[in-house]
Amino acid sequence: MRWRRWLLYGLLALAVCGAAGYAFYADATAGSGVETEALAGSAEPPPGPAEDETAGGEHPIAYPYWDKKESVESYAKRAGLPPEIAFDLGGGVRLEMVLIPAGKAELGTPEPDRPAAVWRGSLAFLCGVLAFALTILGSVLHARCNNTRVQFSLRWLLLMASAASMALIGALHWRELEQRNLLYAKQLQLWRDAAARTEEFDAPFYLARYETTNAQVNRLMRRMPGFYSLPASDPHLPNYPRAWVRLEDATAYCRELFALLGVSNSILDRHRFRLPTKKEWEYACRAGRNTIYSSGDRTEDLDAVAWWSGNSGGHAHAVGQKAPNAFGLYDMHGNVAEWCGRPPATPPFRYYNQSIRGGSFQDDIMALAAATSLEVEGDISFPALGFRVLLEGPRTEEQRAAFLEWLETLKTQSASTPPAPEP
Repeated sequence: MRWRRWLLYGLLALAVCGAAGYAFYADATAGSGVETEALAGSAEPPPGPAEDETAGGEHPIAYPYWDKKESVESYAKRAGLPPEIAFDLGGGVRLEMVLIPAGKAELGTPEPDRPAAVWRGSLAFLCGVLAFALTILGSVLHARCNNTRVQFSLRWLLLMASAASMALIGALHWRELEQRNLLYAKQLQLWRDAAARTEEFDAPFYLARYETTNAQVNRLMRRMPGFYSLPASDPHLPNYPRAWVRLEDATAYCRELFALLGVSNSILDRHRFRLPTKKEWEYACRAGRNTIYSSGDRTEDLDAVAWWSGNSGGHAHAVGQKAPNAFGLYDMHGNVAEWCGRPPATPPFRYYNQSIRGGSFQDDIMALAAATSLEVEGDISFPALGFRVLLEGPRTEEQRAAFLEWLETLKTQSASTPPAPEP
């Protein structure tokens, strides 16, 4: 009958429309994958150090730039520095630090490419559902016209299977496109808050492998009684990150740590423990990647490296339980948020425009992005706020020689000193 012929023509037209919609969707979303590749590194030498660092006949070091491909161990050999340092704080407590190479990096968030609209991904799904419904309707009409029971021939079964397959494929791509649009919205917000820019780090530095723990703070408790004015996570949990930390407490800890380790060489006066700046923290966190988190762009990637509100159970955890980033740093995302300091040459501001990075166990995914910076007053503290320590790298040959000699001296002293009991 004529209506059957037109029905078949209609189904064929729907199939063609669905295929065309899928092809258009594939072209529109090609190249906009969830993961973004790390930017290629620059091998050009960094600019020389500032004039005040080369005064007095000192010889500045032109450090090579990390190419984002070689290992930190390989780079450390080229830079003439140890890839890792472990300071003995006594009582079996150590401060482990890893080398962060000099290099050029893209910080912030690049402007994302807009993916295809969600309705385009649903075109194949809608066509498949409509084609499946028409096959059922056609079988019913055919049975009524012939006054018989509804039966499905092999041809109709094949049409129904094709329509159902089209609907299933369309539904899967519809869901994928929704996820891409959600990711785009998150990237767009990050880009508005912190647009991408290129930064150079002309000298390597060392950053603590873990967030500063209760055990590490306990070693300096006699020097810093004010540090215990507020309770942290239980101080009897030595491997938990120290929390309730104010900015001046974190700064004082760095100063007392420098004094504890007995650095008296005048050449090392500029070579001190301090808090990382916002740029240094983000550079170390990204570890050569340009994704939202050091592990990727997806929430599933974040779960592998961070304790956040979606998996923490509402409390902090012992440091080092999640996977590290490419530099070997743990808990750069989540667990406790971390104080950042100002560059050494910048006059400090005690109360305003201070930065917290990394997010915490009670924060949502947006706060844990590598580019997210929370500006706060410097005298605040809360149960999810801690810090980690940075050690400046030598910038001249004289400083490097003194630095290596200092490390060797500390190693010798640690080997000859019996372990002291915990305070």
